[in-house]
Amino acid sequence: MNSSRTTTFLIQKRINYKKAVLFLIFVLFSNVSFSQEINKEQYNNGQIKSVGRQNSDGKRIGEWKIYYENDHLHQIANYDNGKPTDEVKEFYETGQLNLIGNYENGELKGKYEEFYKNRQLYRTANMEN
Repeated sequence: MNSSRTTTFLIQKRINYKKAVLFLIFVLFSNVSFSQEINKEQYNNGQIKSVGRQNSDGKRIGEWKIYYENDHLHQIANYDNGKPTDEVKEFYETGQLNLIGNYENGELKGKYEEFYKNRQLYRTANMEN
């Protein structure tokens, strides 16, 4: 019976060791992947102006949301090394969609749509560089 307790103790000790190693790996990975800083700017009235991540050089990366002072969304865009990429949406101060455009390496490229405040399509264009 004593050897059974010893075996159980050793198994539990191995499991705890594996948990500790996995935890350390998680902590190290978290520090590397979260070295990108979240940037949150505010208006003087305390409302959020913009929120998104920046790389170590202070350039925008990933999804960014920019707001009007009335707290309505102004723009939502993805950034890569400080340049807009993929689909970008801009909104009127009322919250209605203003435009949708695709960006590549910071430049408007491909289909672009602009809307009136009443949601009717104003124009469509194909942007070529």
